[in-house]
Amino acid sequence: MRDREPKKFGLAIERAGNQELVTGQFRDLEELSAAATAWDFDFVQLDAGPAPAALTQVSAPEIMIQRFRFGRTYLQRGASSPTMRTFGFVESDSHNARMFGGDLTASKLALFRTGGEFEAVTQPGFTSLGISIDPARLDEAFAALEMPCSSSCRAVGCGLLRVDPKVLQRMRRRATQILDTLEADPSALGRSELLEELNFHLPIDLALAIQSADSAPPRVRLLEFATSRVDVPFPSSKITLMSPSQSANSAKRSELVGQRSCMRSASTSA
Repeated sequence: MRDREPKKFGLAIERAGNQELVTGQFRDLEELSAAATAWDFDFVQLDAGPAPAALTQVSAPEIMIQRFRFGRTYLQRGASSPTMRTFGFVESDSHNARMFGGDLTASKLALFRTGGEFEAVTQPGFTSLGISIDPARLDEAFAALEMPCSSSCRAVGCGLLRVDPKVLQRMRRRATQILDTLEADPSALGRSELLEELNFHLPIDLALAIQSADSAPPRVRLLEFATSRVDVPFPSSKITLMSPSQSANSAKRSELVGQRSCMRSASTSA
């Protein structure tokens, strides 16, 4: 049985069983902050003019997905859910957000510490997707894949993870399809196939995305995390990470160069 509340202040709410859909167009960001469950937002507008924003949010007992659209440049401060693990990613391949000291791009997944504070700068047109999930449900997704729970998920409280773009795109496409379907037809909220996408397939996509970051060489992950913790972009293009075999070959070449230099010096002295 569905229960639909009348639209007020640009907000519409649809319920079906334990699921809830919230959609809204806002001129006042305080209204958006109040509607965005699982987040505590504070916005500072950095440019002049009207401030349109939109929210689509679908929630079930163990998972929630959200899509935010912003029409202005904002400094966003706030805190994520105190009980759920929260992850964020951009909807399209546009580099229009900066957080954790780095750029949130289409190949990166943002990890928010449970109940932790964050700060971000977003540009006009910024559209983000967020997933908040019960930690036990995420563990179940890893178990279903017969994977250990990702060390990246556990060890890095907050930051940006570079993940497999194809895996992230699959999760992005699934989340977008769920939200697009519900925006077009809110009555779809109770359909079994949509609930299966939301409650089963989306957590699996998230587990695979996190696991794909774990497959990167440890030094690369360490560099990604280190550069996400500073405000000045790290000159990573000037750094070459070598495998152990490359390091050994480099050391041998250096030794040979040193020997030849000594031989030339001895010959000159003679």
